[in-house]
Amino acid sequence: MIIAILFGLFAIFVPEETFTTIAMYFGIVLIIGGGFGLVNAIRLMKKKHEYLSPLISSIVSFMVGLFIMIYTRRSLEIFAIILGVWAVVLGFVQLFIALNLIPPGRNKIIVIFNGIITLLFGLILFFNPFNSMVAIIFLVGAMALVFGGILIYLSIIIGGKGKGNGIVE
Repeated sequence: MIIAILFGLFAIFVPEETFTTIAMYFGIVLIIGGGFGLVNAIRLMKKKHEYLSPLISSIVSFMVGLFIMIYTRRSLEIFAIILGVWAVVLGFVQLFIALNLIPPGRNKIIVIFNGIITLLFGLILFFNPFNSMVAIIFLVGAMALVFGGILIYLSIIIGGKGKGNGIVE
């Protein structure tokens, strides 16, 4: 709960730095995972087992991690663009389903509205990738701050139940 609050504060007050830090840690994890995968592929190769798939995935993982570490901002923009394209496609699919497959009624309006929102979200991500992702991190930080506060409140309430008065001493 304290980590959620700290993350929330960082994400709200320094969202760009928080976002790039998360990306760099993700790059480190991919590099480490790729390294372990390479060791495993070599071990499989020596034992004359199937090693091609683990070898290729390890090399790709290592290279993507390296790219993220070297070109952090650019990799975040690429991720946002991919996410934007996915949201645009999903929005069009939702609109197609709503307009062609769902019978008239209340649910149809909700699916159309959701399709339009998803489509707009995708276009915003596609045309302004980095700033959009920073804004999303800001929102995630606000949610983490609220979530952390709720967890602290619940821990006080639950911890106080044994005392009989609801207050932790």
